[in-house]
Amino acid sequence: MANGAFARSPYNTTLHDIWEWIQNIAKGAALMTGTTMDISGIGSYANIIPNDPLAAVAQRNLQEVGGYKMTADEEKFALELQKTFKMDTPPSLASTNEVEPLRKFDPNEPAASTDVGDVSWHVPTIGFSAATFVPGSAAHTWQATAAAGMSIGQKGMVVAPRPSPSPDSTCSPIRRWCRPPKPTSPKRSRARATTPPSPPTRSLR
Repeated sequence: MANGAFARSPYNTTLHDIWEWIQNIAKGAALMTGTTMDISGIGSYANIIPNDPLAAVAQRNLQEVGGYKMTADEEKFALELQKTFKMDTPPSLASTNEVEPLRKFDPNEPAASTDVGDVSWHVPTIGFSAATFVPGSAAHTWQATAAAGMSIGQKGMVVAPRPSPSPDSTCSPIRRWCRPPKPTSPKRSRARATTPPSPPTRSLR
């Protein structure tokens, strides 16, 4: 018989201890029932290392880029779609043209596991979202798919890559990631990442 166990924590060190505890529980159950057990890891993701200076640069760029406004046809489509949400007051469609303020990283905020965490241990990493859904849509639903596959989703998709900081724009607030330009070279400096210690590999998320 095969059974699976999953554990999740905002921090690798905490997760390592939790995972060891789970394995001990399984070993104890095997001893109590006179059975044997084998443990094999299916996969694991590291926690995301937040990067506040880089996030501030992206936020500034996002405010300059802004969002987008829906056309009359898109608004008609969106309003009909919102009727399926079963909400008393769906969010305003105008929110696609608004930029939310930058929020500090909260390790207790609900989040999904992702291999972006592994990437963040090796290169400066940030993340942000753009409005590719009709406001009020839940992810992984047919409503999200319907909006993402038409012009509403396409407009959000075009907005998403534009706030990404270029190496030139990040050198001032994040000097530790940048290589100073040579005095005689006309080329721009390029971002260079250091490599923090590797995260624990025995944990599962």
